[in-house]
Amino acid sequence: MGDLSVVLEPPGEDDSRANSVREFYKDSTILLTGGTGFIGKVLLEKLLRCFEVKTVFLLIREKRNKTADDRLDEVFEDVIFDTIKASPNGGKHLLAKVVPIEVNFQSEGVISSADYQRLLAAQVEVVFNVMASVKFNEDIETAIDTNVLSSRKLFLLAKQLPHIRSIVHVSTFYSNCHRSHIEERIYEDLPFGGFENILGLFRHLTPEEKDRLKPIILGPMPNSYTFSKRCAEVMIQQQFAQLPIAIFRPPIVTSAYREPTPGWVNNFNGPAGMVVPVIRGQIYWCYGTDDATVHMVPVDYCVNALLAVGWDNCQR
Repeated sequence: MGDLSVVLEPPGEDDSRANSVREFYKDSTILLTGGTGFIGKVLLEKLLRCFEVKTVFLLIREKRNKTADDRLDEVFEDVIFDTIKASPNGGKHLLAKVVPIEVNFQSEGVISSADYQRLLAAQVEVVFNVMASVKFNEDIETAIDTNVLSSRKLFLLAKQLPHIRSIVHVSTFYSNCHRSHIEERIYEDLPFGGFENILGLFRHLTPEEKDRLKPIILGPMPNSYTFSKRCAEVMIQQQFAQLPIAIFRPPIVTSAYREPTPGWVNNFNGPAGMVVPVIRGQIYWCYGTDDATVHMVPVDYCVNALLAVGWDNCQR
C-alpha cells in the first residue's frame, strides 16, 4: 500500500508521493457507497476538503420515507462538514460536487437508466465500496445479502463503466480471523462450497432449521458479519478478478484522532460503546487478559490509508 505519510502529511510538505496522490484524485469523478455511514462520511469530507475532485456520485438508498436528496442533506448537517462550511461562500461550491443517486440493491438494475447514463457521461474513474452491515448478530442470509450480493451488483455496474481506473472494496481485518497467520491474499475455502450454495440450501429450510444450522456454517468464524465479509472477498476473487479492485482490510475503527474534528464519532460500536458507560459511571471494571492485543485505528487514519490504497491500486 505504501507509507501512510503519503496522505497524513500536510499539503505543504514536499513529498512526491503525496503530490502523486493529490494529482490522482484532482478533477476525478468518484462513485461512493456507504457515504452516510461512519467511515464513508469522513471519506466524503476528506475528498471534498483536500483533493479538488470533480464530482462524487453518492449512491444512497431511500430509508424511512426519506429520499436520497433528503438523506444527503442530513449528511451535510453533521459537524464534520463545519470546516468546509466555514470556507468562502459557505463551502457551497464544494458541497455541490456531491450528486446523490438513489439506489435499490434489491432490484436488478440497481439504479435508474437515466442515472446510469449520467455515470457514463461523467466518466467515473474511481469507486469506493464502503457500504456494509456491521451487525454481528445478523442472520446469515441478511448479512450475505447486504455485504456480498449488494457488492456484487455494484461491481457489475462498475464493469459497465469504461473509464474505471481503481476500485477499493472495504472488507475487514477480521475476514479471516480464524487463522493464526493471515497473508495478503484471498482464502477461498468457504464451507458448503460457497455462499451461493448456502443461500440455495436456506431456501428450503424453516427459520428454526436455519438457526440450528448457523453455528455449523460459521464454524470458527465468530459472527455472520466476519463470515459475510470473507464471502465477499471470495466473490471478488472468483467473479471480478478482471477489474482493478483492491481489498482494504481495516481493523476496529475508532473516533477521529485529528481530522476533521478530534474525537468525532457517530456511533456506539466497538470501543465507543464501552467508553460511554464508563464515563457515566455504569462500568467500573471488566474481565480481560494481560496479553490481549486490540487492533484499533482512528477513522481519519483509516480514511487516509483508504485513499492511499485507491491511488496505489492504479499504479500496478
